[in-house]
Amino acid sequence: MAKSFTSALVGIAIADGYIDSINDSITKYIPELADSGYRNVPIKHILQMSSGVKFSENYDDDSSDINNLLPQLFLYMQPIKKVVLNFPSDYPSGKSFHYISLDTQVLGLLIERVTGQSISSYFQTKLWQPLGAESDALWLTDNHNTELTFCCLNATLRDYAKFGLLYLHEGYFNGKQIIPQAWVKKSVAPDSPYLQVGSTAEEYGKWGYQYQWWIPTDSNGDYSAVGVWGQYIYINPKENLVIVKTSSGLTKPKDDDEMMALFRAIAKDLK
Repeated sequence: MAKSFTSALVGIAIADGYIDSINDSITKYIPELADSGYRNVPIKHILQMSSGVKFSENYDDDSSDINNLLPQLFLYMQPIKKVVLNFPSDYPSGKSFHYISLDTQVLGLLIERVTGQSISSYFQTKLWQPLGAESDALWLTDNHNTELTFCCLNATLRDYAKFGLLYLHEGYFNGKQIIPQAWVKKSVAPDSPYLQVGSTAEEYGKWGYQYQWWIPTDSNGDYSAVGVWGQYIYINPKENLVIVKTSSGLTKPKDDDEMMALFRAIAKDLK
């Protein structure tokens, strides 16, 4: 679910004037990425998991890139800022949806670079404190103090729910417009054919996607942050409802579909 928080920080950074446009190339802000598959890739395509970078996110394959990433960081002590340079382009960006955690990590590096702050510092002052979070949050870093923005943001259920309420109310919460309303709306409305519900691959349950948020099958405007181990921040604007669930078990698309059915059943019952 950390990916959805990272997306929120991108929207805030744009509002703060740190990023001119999501149509800008990522290498405008992080020039060293020109030596990787991210050369000239628009920020928007990275937000939409369509960077075209060659990276395997297969959790069932011990040799996949995602399963080799943590050993690189914590066994061989490589900095994530150098690791992201190791992946080439597989095909032009903006052509198809391919969910890779590396994209979100690059967004985190973007935020750090343009703000001149650590992710944790910017997160605290621009999101966590304005939300009125009740507890501390913890974000895992590599051994060089860089936050792993693709994962590993630890918070309480109540504070996750506050983040959900922030999106439910289109970026307004606790008496403040914390995230621009336009950003929230755009973040959950797929605007490319290959991101629409029913257009993604079976491995993604054919769910839709936009700026690091998932849109489930048969959506009536509901959407969700989803964690690989069965975590959800489910938001249903029509029913004025937010549900948070945390778990610790690797999920499959059918599990996500079943969870959406449960959340919708709860919404119907409460109605």
